[in-house]
This record gives sequence, structure tokens and C-alpha cells, in this order.
Amino acid sequence: MKYFEVVAPYYALIAAEDEKTAIEIYSKDWFEVDESFNENVTEVDRKCALGKFGDVVSRENPDIHLTEMVGKFEKRSNEFLLIDGRLAK
Repeated sequence: MKYFEVVAPYYALIAAEDEKTAIEIYSKDWFEVDESFNENVTEVDRKCALGKFGDVVSRENPDIHLTEMVGKFEKRSNEFLLIDGRLAK
């Protein structure tokens, strides 16, 4: 699995097989994206993605055990890990 961060127009961290899939996931419900959108997508390594995911999960659920949090991270495939709260459904 690869991890992609989108910073604009709304923040998202996405677990996806490739950049094309990450863009499809991001744009599926909200945006028509053009070629310039790709400039907003950056691949990040697993350690970075896990750290960002862990920060948010532990703030939302301070009692979560590390192994449970990592398990939640590992189960995600071709979907959002984190998303700007303004877009949450």
C-alpha cells in the first residue's frame, strides 16, 4: 500500500495502490479534478502516514492501545485515512 497526502483544496490522507487511485478516491464524491490537481498530491512514506493517523486517532480516543491503532491503520486499503472535517459525511 502507498500513502498520499492532499493539501488543497481540502486536506486528506489516503491509502491507495497508486496515485491515480488516490485521486479517484479524493475526487469521487466532491470534486472534478484537472491535471493541475496532481500538484496537490504527494506520496508520503508509511512511517509518516502512520504518525499522522496515530496523532489524530489518539486525540479522538486517548485510551486506544497502540496495537489496536496500528491494526486500524493496516486494515485501510484504497480509502481515506484522514480527511478535512469540513468534508466528513
